[in-house]
Amino acid sequence: MPKGNNAIPHVHQKKHWNPCSSQKGNVKVFLNQPAQKNRRRRLRLVKAKKVFPRPLKALRPQVNCPTVRHNMKKRLGRGFSPAELKAAGLNPRYAATIGIRVDGRRKNKSEEGMNVNVQRLKTYLSKLVLFPVNHKKVQKGEASEEEVKAATQDRSRFGDAAVGPVVMPAKEAPRAVTSEEATKNVYAFLKKNHSAVRFFGARKARAARKEAAKEDKDSLLFLYDHSEHVAVARVFILRVNWSGRWSSPAIARGVEQPKERCRGGRIKRRQREKGGGAQSRKEK
Repeated sequence: MPKGNNAIPHVHQKKHWNPCSSQKGNVKVFLNQPAQKNRRRRLRLVKAKKVFPRPLKALRPQVNCPTVRHNMKKRLGRGFSPAELKAAGLNPRYAATIGIRVDGRRKNKSEEGMNVNVQRLKTYLSKLVLFPVNHKKVQKGEASEEEVKAATQDRSRFGDAAVGPVVMPAKEAPRAVTSEEATKNVYAFLKKNHSAVRFFGARKARAARKEAAKEDKDSLLFLYDHSEHVAVARVFILRVNWSGRWSSPAIARGVEQPKERCRGGRIKRRQREKGGGAQSRKEK
């Protein structure tokens, strides 16, 4: 026992470091990180020599992080959208051959984000050295011999040596809160606009139905036959399907209402009330 009024040792040594008959070996450690760092660097250099003179990494766009928690941050996206490539004067098929990533599913939601990526593309094109396919017949847009000799390969981690890193928006300087900001309910304002966009079609259809019903009500009150000067009222007939459901009302003029369709139980009950029909077993 320990000396003095100290805590009793209650150590939980349940980490099995060594896999053997008495230990599971459930602790996995990574002590080779310095060696892995050198291995990754060596593989990057091997790939750079293999793809020379192309850049080590393709150019990627700048996008916003998803969710409300992170949407104020910027990061590199999957690829440039077709709208951004079109604004920069590029064809998506051609852009994929000159070191630009393309994402046909991505859509632009803001002009600011689109302008940043278009400028990113234009800066990349201004510094791009396009090696000729055939050195004897240099086509338009391809580099000359002097430019080919002076060209350097982009070996940066994210392929942004020509365009620079991700541009973060500048923070707003501190200022006093205005009276409008202090009294305005931002949540109610956004909720109202979201609901207006969401239910636009349903509200428009409901208003059209209401207006049509009002016009029918005004025009179908009474129809007058001027030849006989007799007021003829329109009769609304409700049809009943065999399933027992009510169908849409049909409008007719001078048509008798159809007889009610009854099931077998109702027919027998009415026959008994009239004094006829099948007799019960006790009467037999």
